[in-house]
Amino acid sequence: MNRFIDVVSEFSKFVVKNCVGCTLNMKKVSRPIGLSVIAPFSVAMVDTMCLNYQKKIYALVVADLGTGVCFAFVIRDRDEKPPDAKSCFITYLTRWAAMFGPHRKVVADRDSIFYGKGALELWEQLGIERETGASYAHFSMGSVERKIGIMRWS
Repeated sequence: MNRFIDVVSEFSKFVVKNCVGCTLNMKKVSRPIGLSVIAPFSVAMVDTMCLNYQKKIYALVVADLGTGVCFAFVIRDRDEKPPDAKSCFITYLTRWAAMFGPHRKVVADRDSIFYGKGALELWEQLGIERETGASYAHFSMGSVERKIGIMRWS
């Protein structure tokens, strides 16, 4: 890790040397740039996707931000209805949390599936902190939306 920090420090000095404004104003690099690294299995992004529109088969997509691992779990026990908060939570609990443990924080859309009153209570019972992205801003959920796009086109 120290080698990485030294390389970043040298690179930033090189950038400052070549910057006309920094050279004129004699700006010196006081410290290297800090990069945040998310711990594995601590923060996840979740979303739902439709696997088959005719048969109404849906999946819960869980993308772990620390490891980059992404799984799509089929949501069962819905009786041919779109998924609700309870079915998504049960899928997360039985398919992800049973294998890897629950995340400390889960980031999701502002859908009623993840953001409704009943949904928030379910996630809080497990001790998971909830974060939400902006409404209609799927680009803010890039880690999971990109994986959904890859799954749809593959």
